[in-house]
Amino acid sequence: MLTEEAASVGARAHDGIRFTELLDEPGEVPGRTKAELFVDGTCVSWLTVVPFTIRVGRATLRMDGVGGVGTDCAHRNKGYSRRVIDATIGRMSRGGAAVSMLYGIPDFYPKFGYATAGAEHTLYLRSLWSKRAPTLLPAGWSVRPFARDDLPAIQRLYELNTTPPFAPHTVGAAVRPLDSPTWHGLLTSIDEAAAGRQDGCRVALDANGQVHAYAWRDLRFWFSHMLSEDFTDAFVLAEAMADSSAAADAILIACRIWARERSEGHGDAFCHVLIPHPPEGPLAAAVAYTDGRIEAQTAQSGQSMVRLLDPDQLITDLAPELRARLAESRTLPPASLHFITEVGESTLHLEGQDALTVRLPHQTLAQLALGAHEPADLLDRLPTPPDARARDVLIALFPQRHQYMYAPDRY
Repeated sequence: MLTEEAASVGARAHDGIRFTELLDEPGEVPGRTKAELFVDGTCVSWLTVVPFTIRVGRATLRMDGVGGVGTDCAHRNKGYSRRVIDATIGRMSRGGAAVSMLYGIPDFYPKFGYATAGAEHTLYLRSLWSKRAPTLLPAGWSVRPFARDDLPAIQRLYELNTTPPFAPHTVGAAVRPLDSPTWHGLLTSIDEAAAGRQDGCRVALDANGQVHAYAWRDLRFWFSHMLSEDFTDAFVLAEAMADSSAAADAILIACRIWARERSEGHGDAFCHVLIPHPPEGPLAAAVAYTDGRIEAQTAQSGQSMVRLLDPDQLITDLAPELRARLAESRTLPPASLHFITEVGESTLHLEGQDALTVRLPHQTLAQLALGAHEPADLLDRLPTPPDARARDVLIALFPQRHQYMYAPDRY
């Protein structure tokens, strides 16, 4: 379907910006939209909007991801990307998403209202070739390649690791329906592994043959592929999950063994295993008992970035989680908390005796929503910080979290 924006669009492309709703395809997130700027009938600048539902604790949040931003080399430095991004933000603001996110380059996206959404986290397994490095799985555990019949178990593990109460602080993980393109990609990867084109996926089983963990090595995803190119001495995984400490221990040892096996065809041996993963959950906890490293990489601008689109949609979506956080805190909740930003207003209705009004830059409200920073510090850095009472309530509402979308879902 074609929609009109800043130009008339007929059977052929005219000058201006055109939005095209892309056909749903296997392996692609449904509902994608392509934005293109035409000059003299030629597309010179473009991007793609990818809709997601992400988790924020007990709540889910509608998010529009922006990816594939580009401009033809001959037409750069003419403001074309700005025109496409500005038009896209205007369209997204009317489309039902609360926030927009992207993986940005330094010093470009802040002018469009995007701010960093938190650190990038990585788990490392070091000392692959040390004499003390484990070479055998724990007693009662076995590992084998993923099979199609394992898919329900893998889906259960992902859901468990990204949903309260098992993962109470989860923020940013994509909701994956059973027919998600991500799961289609996993099934495709085992076919490619059988043909020798990919490493595929391995699962860890207990003594009863039940799957309790998995490690998925798929470098077709842009993020894991980028990591493999940036860290050529690392055996890079796309995703790994476990449902207990014992299962996490088993799958991490399996990853070490897997990396040593793959080193035989790698030339120089891999030095460590690299797993993009937040610093929480069974896997991160298990790394702390090994020769490992848990790393957080921060950026002044760039990496994962967020901007607010619709504050009322944001507060409506987050209300179940925000009310639960206040109930768990010792802060007396106000009767209402009214947010005012440059892009709109919203009220969170709560029980209590007071009503508070809070004025925040829209970027700050988006960062608070995702737990991008320690809230007291983020608020204190504002040119006009909120008063003491509002500050206390905001700190209770928006604790720091580790916002994270797993590599297979990144757009």
